[in-house]
Amino acid sequence: MVKLPTREIATGELVSGIVGTIDIGNLIQTVINLNEDIRRSNEITQRIVDYVTKTLPTLLNDAKNRALKSPQEIITDAQTFLPSYLSFITRNIQNQAVQSAGGFRIAATMLGQETKVYTALNQVDLASTVLLDIPALIAKTKATRYWNKELSPEYPSEKDSFMLYRLGKWSKSDFINYLREEQGLKPSDAENITEIREWQTGKPSLYDAYLLVHKGLKPKQYFYDLAIKGLGFTKEDADALFQHYSSQTGKPSLRDTYLMVQKGYLPEEYFYDLAIKGLGFSKQVADALYQHFSYDFSPSELLRLSDLIPLDGTWIEKKLNAVGMDSEDKAVFKSAIEKRTIRDETSKIWGLILDAYQWGLFTEKDLQDLLENWKFSQTEIDLRLQTGELLKLKLRVKLLRDAEIYLYRQGKLTETDLLTRLINLGISKDIANAIVRYEAAKKGVDWEIPES
Repeated sequence: MVKLPTREIATGELVSGIVGTIDIGNLIQTVINLNEDIRRSNEITQRIVDYVTKTLPTLLNDAKNRALKSPQEIITDAQTFLPSYLSFITRNIQNQAVQSAGGFRIAATMLGQETKVYTALNQVDLASTVLLDIPALIAKTKATRYWNKELSPEYPSEKDSFMLYRLGKWSKSDFINYLREEQGLKPSDAENITEIREWQTGKPSLYDAYLLVHKGLKPKQYFYDLAIKGLGFTKEDADALFQHYSSQTGKPSLRDTYLMVQKGYLPEEYFYDLAIKGLGFSKQVADALYQHFSYDFSPSELLRLSDLIPLDGTWIEKKLNAVGMDSEDKAVFKSAIEKRTIRDETSKIWGLILDAYQWGLFTEKDLQDLLENWKFSQTEIDLRLQTGELLKLKLRVKLLRDAEIYLYRQGKLTETDLLTRLINLGISKDIANAIVRYEAAKKGVDWEIPES
């Protein structure tokens, strides 16, 4: 059974016991320090805000102007401003350490943020890079080049090393040792790779190797060594390639073969053997190629033929299909052939009609009806009617001019009368004067227009 306490504890005694366990003085000091820490951090925060809002626009403009400066000006700016940048950063870091040591952790943190903002906005890293990093990198590069030249620690590439061996600058052992040192190979592997490289470097293509064999310049084994040792083909693949090249070598093109068949130099079967056995086409494709190579008239040739003889529409359709015209183009082309024939006949008869029109045998309405029936456009109709009117005017003026000249020749008109009448016909004064002088000269008269 649990024993219950029998002694009553006074309320005042209980409170006194609790309060006695709390360090009131330390608690008050902590609160005071926190308030001071917040106050200091607020001051720093306000400085950061002011710096961003008030100074940032100027800094942005400075950054833009800096990008437009010459290299020497950029270096001069860095030499001018970097010391002050570093001085500010150093003071801030020291102040941050002091605040942290004094227990003002919030203020210390904000000082660190202020340093970051200041460093970023003023591009302190740029000034440091311009004055320190770039020269250091250049110096390092120069030193690296110097020691590379003095110590020569590197080998050439494998390709260049092999070429040195092939050119006699290295011995075979030198190249084998190179492979062992660079790639960590066993002696036997290095020797085998060297032999492989022998067949991979400075060798013709496989087809050229076949041609060398075919011409007797190399033994057949040369082809197989290149295919197997140099290119990694199996013996079966090398055999197949040799047979493949054999079927193609010394053969004309498929187009030339077709022409030789057409001229009777070769049988048709030769074309199919070359297409199927030599080039690997199927029988169906070979048939299509044979038809494809057959001659077809070009569209321009069809137009010329249509001038000479009537062409059957079905035949024209077949030839246009052969040259690859689509249905829309074919319709336009066939329409052009039909209209070309009609236009040619129309042109022949039109000259006769115009001649009759200028003599009054046709009216303008007659001409317009004819042109509309012939399906001329309205623009063409207007132009042809204007041509007819000009010819009619020309004929009328010519007849009237000849009449006036005849009267002059008969002595019915003087030179001045003839000049006046010609001008009244609409002939320009200079042309009329030339006509009068010409006719007067026939009579032995040196006539000039009288001065008015």
